[in-house]
Amino acid sequence: MRKKTLLLITSFVLLMGANTFAQTKDDKKDKAATAAAKADKAAKDKVAKEKEKADKAATKEKEKADKDAKEKADKAAAKAKEKADKDVAKAKEKADKVAAAAKAKADKVKPVVSPPAPVVTNKPATPAVKPTTPVAKPSNPVTPAPKVTPVNPVNPNTADKVVGTDDKGRTIYEGPRGGRYRLSKNGNKEYIKKGN
Repeated sequence: MRKKTLLLITSFVLLMGANTFAQTKDDKKDKAATAAAKADKAAKDKVAKEKEKADKAATKEKEKADKDAKEKADKAAAKAKEKADKDVAKAKEKADKVAAAAKAKADKVKPVVSPPAPVVTNKPATPAVKPTTPVAKPSNPVTPAPKVTPVNPVNPNTADKVVGTDDKGRTIYEGPRGGRYRLSKNGNKEYIKKGN
């Protein structure tokens, strides 16, 4: 019986020892897994913090770049507007000068004086009543008076005097400064050299 008891006790001790060893081994595994999970979490947290820090730095750089670009664009726009304003002012000043010169030139131009219309004095009277018998023609019919031209007719386009005609029968005019000219077919002045 003693052997049985001893055998029982020995098997019990062995069983308990094996069980204890298995539990210790499982505890070590759990501790290792927990430590690994903690290390993994710490690494993930560190990576997340680094990413957040990098994102903040990138956002800050982007904001700075956007601000610099906006300032440059604003400066360029202001410069372009200033240049455009100067160009507009120059163009307006030039247009004003041209308009003033044109007005001064228009003020200097003499008004066009047209010659008076010729007056017809010898107009035959029409009979009020028709005679029943034919009227004999007079032996001396009334002839209209010859057309009289003024001594110094005026050019219808200018106030210049007529001074004569050339060998082709064209009228010669004298300008306000003494220059002599004739009019072309188009109505342009053709000045005549002295001695011709």
